[in-house]
Amino acid sequence: MTKTELLLRSVLGPCRRGLQPFVYAIEYIIQQSFSINVPIENICVTKDIYSRVALTLQIQPESAARQIERIANDCWDIDDRDRLYAILGKKPMFCPSPREMLIYFAAFSFYGVPFQKAMDLHLAAIF
Repeated sequence: MTKTELLLRSVLGPCRRGLQPFVYAIEYIIQQSFSINVPIENICVTKDIYSRVALTLQIQPESAARQIERIANDCWDIDDRDRLYAILGKKPMFCPSPREMLIYFAAFSFYGVPFQKAMDLHLAAIF
């Protein structure tokens, strides 16, 4: 089990649903952005990430997108959101979009801190 999958399971707990599409999407975001310092705004999740996940899992891109969206919504629908809030770094009033959820998980998986804190630390290191 990868670090990213363990992180996702720490939020969802034991579940039967396949988490691989979401895990692969997180890993691809890390590869295309955080690990090589490319701005996250340059990643088109639908075109760049979902298509790569679909290719890896040998499914249609629409199917990969639906599975990723379901898992993102499952993360929000859990009863105890404390672990999710720790990863998000805040308590949003509404469910983050699947793209945002992927970015938050990718940042936490790569940096070990919530997205905003990671960006603040990164900016502090530059100046």
